[in-house]
Amino acid sequence: MCDVACGTRQTDDVAKLLPADFDLHSLEHSEQRVCQSFIDGLDDTWLVVPHVPIVVDHQDCEIDVVLVSPARGVIVVEVKGGTIKVEKGRWYTNSHEMKRSPFEQATKAKHALIQRMKSSRVDLRQLFVQHIV
Repeated sequence: MCDVACGTRQTDDVAKLLPADFDLHSLEHSEQRVCQSFIDGLDDTWLVVPHVPIVVDHQDCEIDVVLVSPARGVIVVEVKGGTIKVEKGRWYTNSHEMKRSPFEQATKAKHALIQRMKSSRVDLRQLFVQHIV
C-alpha cells in the first residue's frame, strides 16, 4: 500500500475539521477550497475551524478560518476569492474597491480573537498567534 512517500495520505493523517459535521458547502466557494486544502495538506495535529464569529467589546467580527495546533499555535486566515488586485495601495476584488485590505481584516480578526481569549482567561504566554491572507 502506498502512503506519504508516494504522494497519498491516510485519512487519519489529515487535519480535522471542527466541528466534524460542518458543511463546507455552506461557505463561499473560495473558503470551501481553502478549508479543503488545509484539511488535505496539514497533518493530524491541526484543527481547521471555518466561519468563526466573535463578539468583542460589543463589536461583531467573523474569521474565515482558524487553524489550531497545540504544538504550533493559532493562525487566523482571511480568505479572498475572485480577481484580486492592488493599485496604488488600494485593494480591489472583482474590480470593486475594498473598504479595508485583507491584511487589515486579518489583523483586526486576530486581535479580536486574542482579546476574546484573554477575557476567557486563556494563558497566551506560550501561544503563537499569527494571521495570514
